[in-house]
Amino acid sequence: MMDIIIKQWLINSLLILISVMGIVSLQSPFLKISDEKISDNEYRKIEKKEKLQLTLMGKIPSLGFDNLIADFIYLNFIQYYGDTKAREITGYELLPQQFETIVNRDPRFVSAYFLLEPATTLFAGKPQVSAKLITQALEKVKPTQTLAYQLWLYKGILQILFLNDLEGAKYSYTMAADWARQENTESSLNSALLAESMVKFLQKEPDNRKITGSAWLTIFLNARDEQTREIAREEINKLGGKIEVKGNFITVKFPES
Repeated sequence: MMDIIIKQWLINSLLILISVMGIVSLQSPFLKISDEKISDNEYRKIEKKEKLQLTLMGKIPSLGFDNLIADFIYLNFIQYYGDTKAREITGYELLPQQFETIVNRDPRFVSAYFLLEPATTLFAGKPQVSAKLITQALEKVKPTQTLAYQLWLYKGILQILFLNDLEGAKYSYTMAADWARQENTESSLNSALLAESMVKFLQKEPDNRKITGSAWLTIFLNARDEQTREIAREEINKLGGKIEVKGNFITVKFPES
């Protein structure tokens, strides 16, 4: 019986290795020319190959290797997102598909969402897709999983800034506080207090500029990359606000009407 199990594991491992090797081979043109000057047309060809690779990664049988596939896609996402020259030519079209494939393969891959969500929302311009995928992930993630409560914070921000759903945002921040308390670490308990404060703020604050500015400030503070941080700063400036730092406190100030 044990021999059969080992043999099946070896077969599964070999199949997934062959699949991944075949997909990696699609990247070889990019690897060969990465140090050379690339034409606009070549960038577009690479984009098509990357899309084909991503589609294959979403369809191949997992054979128990969903986490490995999700990790592979995330590494590709980091490379894709960070390739500024290529994105100037082709845009960020693949971001939503990368996000969706990772959620489908490994919805508990929470740490990946902290780049995937703002990238998909702000650079691919797909906040509705981000909200749908965050909601999908929340159905699979346990409240006690490390940093899982932050997914509710991200959803609340999306509801305020892009979905015009303040009631939904109140619920999201309430859930964020609840999950943060269940995680029960010093950092999560501090986040619970902030989320609860945000619920009260949404209930009482009549000035939509301040509500929107607070949401952009949250993006600014949690951004994992400078591009996202700069977008948040610009949006706050457009609202007439200004980010102020006093000691350990960072706030958005608006001139009095």
